[in-house]
Amino acid sequence: MNFLSHGKLYINSLWLFLPLIINAQTLNFNFSPVDAAGNSFNKSSLVFTLINDGLEYNLLVTSSSTANPSPGSFRVAKQFNFGLGVKEPVQGQGSWAINTGENIHFALKDAANNPVDFSIVSLKAASGNNLFGNERATLTINSHAYLFRGGAPNTIITDQNIIDSSHTWSGERADNFNLTPEVEAGVFSQFRLLELSIRLDEAGPQPPSPLQNYTVGQQINGGTIERSFSVRLPSTVTKTSYPVVFFFHGSGGQGSNFLRSDILQMIDDEEFVGVFPNGYNNKWNVNNESPADDVAFFEMMLTAIAADTRLDLNQVYGIGTSNGAGMINKLGKETNHFRGIAPIVSQQLTYIGAIVPPRPLSVFQVNGQDDTTIPPAGGSNFAGDFLSAEASVANWAGYFNCSTGPAAATLTWGTRTVQETTYSDCQENRDVRLHIVEDVGHQINLQGASLYQIIWTFFKDQHAGLPVNNVTTNVPAMGGLGIVLTALPLLGIGGRRLK
Repeated sequence: MNFLSHGKLYINSLWLFLPLIINAQTLNFNFSPVDAAGNSFNKSSLVFTLINDGLEYNLLVTSSSTANPSPGSFRVAKQFNFGLGVKEPVQGQGSWAINTGENIHFALKDAANNPVDFSIVSLKAASGNNLFGNERATLTINSHAYLFRGGAPNTIITDQNIIDSSHTWSGERADNFNLTPEVEAGVFSQFRLLELSIRLDEAGPQPPSPLQNYTVGQQINGGTIERSFSVRLPSTVTKTSYPVVFFFHGSGGQGSNFLRSDILQMIDDEEFVGVFPNGYNNKWNVNNESPADDVAFFEMMLTAIAADTRLDLNQVYGIGTSNGAGMINKLGKETNHFRGIAPIVSQQLTYIGAIVPPRPLSVFQVNGQDDTTIPPAGGSNFAGDFLSAEASVANWAGYFNCSTGPAAATLTWGTRTVQETTYSDCQENRDVRLHIVEDVGHQINLQGASLYQIIWTFFKDQHAGLPVNNVTTNVPAMGGLGIVLTALPLLGIGGRRLK
């Protein structure tokens, strides 16, 4: 049975009848002024105008960063011989390279400021800052991520080598897109854009995207609020069963923050299906941060995805950062659904430490040695009273009757030195591990390794060592939660609503 095949079904299949329009027009935008007099630095936005066949087109360019996702929070510039670049507002006119963690936003409009659809994008990087073979950038369009892979210096990167995991470009129709540099093999992408080409009116019928967005209705403060989450299947589905990994963002973030190339690659390699929920007002209610019952929201999501028998709810895992780490600690203590959790840059709050977990699970906790937001030493701050990082893992280990440990080891992740503490021989042969990453704070940047791939390897190894009969799970009853779900089905078309 495929996802969301129960209940009342409403299908909108208009995309099946979209015509394939030929004789496409191409808009070629040049971001490098002809001389220094055309330089433009420190702008919240730039507009590039073209007249094509008598029609005016305006390309609006803004930028943001991982730390501040609001478009325009970072400044953009066009510079003679260097093209389009990005910088924090407080910095001067030096290097304007587009760096890892910065997002470039492009929106195409007509003379009346109406959005204009396009279908294909290609670009050329600046000659001094090309995307080399080990550099890449992610293009996000309609919530679907594609990769620009580096090539020979000064070559145009076209739609022929914009690829997703299936090495195809579907020509998705949209009026805006984002571009984010990525890091691969320890090399940070830094480049400027010289040229951008956009082809209009060349999108035919589109296959369903592997990323689908859903909402469930939840009662908050006496009213029904639509809570949202996204589910990402592999681009090509060949298996009959997949583990499920929930990703909980930090305070102020959103689920799409986790749509990174390393996570998407693991999903497309059919390692697991990813679920990316959004907190109410961008927060998780761990310690009275909001009026939402986020434990109930989590169980609503489980109930929704349980309709798809390809999703193995005996292998449900949780990864969270900061406030999201607090949420998975809370869920690990208050529910019996997770088989493993990875709280990143947060340990347990004191009150959560006092809760007896209903079942053993594997724990992979990661803290930054120099974190001043949620210090590894614990204590009280704006978010509550925290156990120390060491006391938090010892708390888990105590409940799971771990008979070996704590054992210390020094690891290397990318360029980072990591101090590991392991409790082993726990119930169900599970481990509880703490990792203190040296010389980092509240953001874990490993410079050459993927933390999420390391975490997933741990989860897989733990599952492989479980007793044979460890295969039961409890799924909340749909009627008991009063769930109403609106969605685009994962491998189908249109919209569906469950009652």
